[in-house]
Amino acid sequence: MGAKKDLKTLFFRFFLVVVYCLVGAGIFYAIEHTDNYEEEVNRKQQLLNKTKREIMHRFGINDTEFESLVQRMMKVIDAKSDTPLQWTFTRGIDLCWQTITTVGYGNKTPTTLGGQLFLIPFAVFGIPLTVYMLNTVGQNICHFVCFIINTIEKRLLKKKEIKSCKVKSLCAVSLLTVALLVFMAGISVKVEGWSFGLGLYVWFVTFTTVGFGDYIPGHGTSTTADIAIIYRLILVAIGLSLISTIFNAMTDCIEEKRKKAESKSWLQFFVSAFTSDNATDHNDKDSTEMTVHPTPTI
Repeated sequence: MGAKKDLKTLFFRFFLVVVYCLVGAGIFYAIEHTDNYEEEVNRKQQLLNKTKREIMHRFGINDTEFESLVQRMMKVIDAKSDTPLQWTFTRGIDLCWQTITTVGYGNKTPTTLGGQLFLIPFAVFGIPLTVYMLNTVGQNICHFVCFIINTIEKRLLKKKEIKSCKVKSLCAVSLLTVALLVFMAGISVKVEGWSFGLGLYVWFVTFTTVGFGDYIPGHGTSTTADIAIIYRLILVAIGLSLISTIFNAMTDCIEEKRKKAESKSWLQFFVSAFTSDNATDHNDKDSTEMTVHPTPTI
């Protein structure tokens, strides 16, 4: 019954975080979405055409030479395009997820005053809710890992008594997290075109919610923006769950050692007190027996 109750609590909290994120994405979409997106793109295209004509007239080059010049400049200068991004619902989910997990790459931010003001209460309630949910996930993973360790040691290793299960659980989850980092670094070599060391750095910064924003998983890939966002959301959720599990396992280990230390100290206290009382009684008895009472004289 206890395991079923914990599982229901986990699903409820996870569902609550998902609903909260979706509602926030919808509100951000309503605030940030603009109807003059096409007009802004056309304005920038006209500015580009005007600049192109001026350059071609001044330097006496044709269209082919101009396009070649542009390509060479784009390779030399890794400049970010100033073309406005259309605010989609998926981008809203990405912003909400970065906010409530405190990753905050900085690649997506509210641009309107309404969106910036709405972000404040959204983060105030969303961050504790997410921490609460991740804590529940971490506790359940810890219990599951302990169950697996107990099963292996009892059934396969035929051990009658299981010792230091909390410590073993911490080691197992830590190894699993390192394995995930190594795996994602290897994937990033193929998908992102990064080096293996850079992949380790980026995913570690992401899983620990440092989120510098200098490198963003899925940001520079050839995949569509929505697929890249989903790819990043899923992996961040897995990584944060494992980090939360490590913290829970560390807390369990510390709590277990503290309880053992307290039980030992109390045991020593009672033993010393009992020994002291017996010694006192024994000394009193000996002193009574050895006392010589003087015979009264008549």
